Amino acid sequence: ATADCSLLKFGNANIPAFKEEEYMTASRNFISAIHFELEQIHYPDGHIDKITNEWQDAEQELKEHNNFGGQIKKARNIYESKAKAFKQSQPDLMERVKAIHNYFKTTLTWDSEYGMFTDDGVKKAEETNHGNVAEINLSMLGMLLEAEIEAEPVLLATRARGLPNKQHPVLTDFNYVIVRVKIGDKFYFLDATSPLNMVGFIPERCLNGQGRALGNTKDWIDLKPVDKHRIVSDIKLKLSESGEITCSATLSHYGYAARAVRSDFFSADNVAAYKSKRTARWGGLEVTKFEIENENDLTKPFIEKFEASLESISGSEQIIYLQPFLIDRQEKNPFTSAERTYPVDFGAPLEQVNLVSLELPTNYSPEELPKNTGLNLPGGGGRYLFSVTSLNNVLNISSMLTLNKGVYSSEEYHSLRELYTRFIDIQQKQIVLKRK
Repeated sequence: ATADCSLLKFGNANIPAFKEEEYMTASRNFISAIHFELEQIHYPDGHIDKITNEWQDAEQELKEHNNFGGQIKKARNIYESKAKAFKQSQPDLMERVKAIHNYFKTTLTWDSEYGMFTDDGVKKAEETNHGNVAEINLSMLGMLLEAEIEAEPVLLATRARGLPNKQHPVLTDFNYVIVRVKIGDKFYFLDATSPLNMVGFIPERCLNGQGRALGNTKDWIDLKPVDKHRIVSDIKLKLSESGEITCSATLSHYGYAARAVRSDFFSADNVAAYKSKRTARWGGLEVTKFEIENENDLTKPFIEKFEASLESISGSEQIIYLQPFLIDRQEKNPFTSAERTYPVDFGAPLEQVNLVSLELPTNYSPEELPKNTGLNLPGGGGRYLFSVTSLNNVLNISSMLTLNKGVYSSEEYHSLRELYTRFIDIQQKQIVLKRK
């Protein structure tokens, strides 16, 4: 038998080295490459084996796959009685979804293994109370369906994995599966791999473009965060006549910021260990009192309250130099390159608010203060505002950084870099106080 063949040659020259930078997804997303995939095989006898499937073929394959669709069916059988109990106890559909989601995120422990397919199966996960991503979330999907909730699996690739191929179904591109439910005319994502995940919350590791829905939707859907990464610090400083400074502070974490600090808190051995780890980052502060609020209530911000004194003051008896931003101050600009050819991907929108009030004694007055500053990103992409006012021996300082998007294009890079430059410059400035 004879067959035609093609010889293809590709070449390139003067290719610059790829440089990884802050706030980017997998490097494979941005490195030029040519990928070949076998589409079909023509045999001498005339028959053809089709290798590359369309999505409708892949969906049918997954539906029949023992470690995917087969496990969903098994989960429906395993959790049939529990689903019936939830239907009776929770007539409201949203409350029923919350109850089922809470059941799995508090009953099954994630073994930190990724995968869109099960390893040991949903039955073993139910018996041992732990499993990989697929075993936990497909078990939850089975109970949701059995509880008469409109639900479907969503395949995705994590940020470290890289973006999946959207032209053809390459199943090896995916390494994660979550669930999407429909209540009324609204959709909600569910992931039960952590007790800290709420209904509607997509873990930061999964904020990677789009995922592929396999149920009624059968399409690509955006993996958008429903919340910000938001931190508000309210710091009250008091200067004594002798030049000593005391501090009381409240740090409130919302959205993805709350998720991050709660994870740190619950992974610590105890409150004292968490306090030690946190306060080690606050150089120059001697923390005397430390409290936590709302650690178990995921609907509220995670709050840290503490009192402290400054270990030393830069200056002499006549002049005091004070850096007012004492907590989690950003020291350097994460955007160092003059040019960037790929997006800046924060995952979620960001907001950082720093409020500082400094009470001065009658024998001190401000000698030098930073200037008020305002800078906006084009197209409403974000802004940075800084202001300082003096009234009745109290200095009120406000710093607010707002990034309204999770992803910024390479064309927006220069404006974003300049915004950070101004923001960090202000964060490093000192207030000069002089004894009268």
